[in-house]
Amino acid sequence: MNPTLLNAMLRSAAALTSLGLALGIGAASDAPAVTDSWTLRPQAVAGSAGVFLADIVDAGTNGPALPALRITTAPVVGHSMVVSRGLVEGVMRQRLPAAVLPHWAGAAEATVARRTRVLEESEVLERLTAAMQKSYVGDKGELELVPTRPWVPPVIADEPGTLRVVEFPVAGLSASFIVRFELKAGRELLGSWQLPLQARVWRDLYVAPSALLRGTSLAEAGWLRERRDALAIRDAIASLPPDASGYELGEPLSPGSVLTARMIRQRPVVTRGHLIDALVQDGGLSISVRAMALEDGVPGQVIRIRNPRSQKEFNGKVQNADTVLVTL
Repeated sequence: MNPTLLNAMLRSAAALTSLGLALGIGAASDAPAVTDSWTLRPQAVAGSAGVFLADIVDAGTNGPALPALRITTAPVVGHSMVVSRGLVEGVMRQRLPAAVLPHWAGAAEATVARRTRVLEESEVLERLTAAMQKSYVGDKGELELVPTRPWVPPVIADEPGTLRVVEFPVAGLSASFIVRFELKAGRELLGSWQLPLQARVWRDLYVAPSALLRGTSLAEAGWLRERRDALAIRDAIASLPPDASGYELGEPLSPGSVLTARMIRQRPVVTRGHLIDALVQDGGLSISVRAMALEDGVPGQVIRIRNPRSQKEFNGKVQNADTVLVTL
């Protein structure tokens, strides 16, 4: 045969073979289709919602995605359960009757436990602080909690639990106390604990810049504002009265002392030793005489007064800077 004709025929045959392979006919048509198998994991973990197919099965990389299929309820924390291939196929026949059952590889059954995590001290303090700040402190300062006993981190279900304070001191928040709390995920109790704590409530308070004398007006004291623990200072004042000039110190303060409610008083409008009008009322009759105040007094306060002529003493309720209403 002519060599040129033979080469042309061979080239044509090769082209036809390539075309047949590309179209999936000829020798290639006899090859079986490649099907990925499912592998049951020997060990698996699941959440509280139940054991799902994706928790226990590894599917082939080229196969379809695993259906979101719940196989059974989840075990409780600290226990495990066995899930077999047969159970998986039974649920698939019931819930997905049109699905093609998989080719299995790997273990014949999976041991499933609950998904867990360690409850660290930092999370406990963060959650307790947030709950107690809202319920017991509010806008009265920034709460800080410090455990007085080492926290032993427990293992709990890995769920987004909600913290609830179960037991709190009847007297309210103090510098040292014990709190009992629990974590729940839906209806499931993740755990209950008690913890001894020290508390501080940080707040900007009024501090004496220097030695201040009794009688100093609150408006003229030149107060400093410093961040102090309000729990350690009883009745500390975080804001001055609206009319600060109408109030004064009832006792001297040393430099750095924090202003408290017991240290201030309303500024007297009547001062001891000053002459005022003593008003006596009897029905429609009113008599006014000059008298000497024997005590300082603010409006509404009852003080002792004396008639300079008779030297008799009476009690009178301060009306204003000039008048006292005598009570007989």
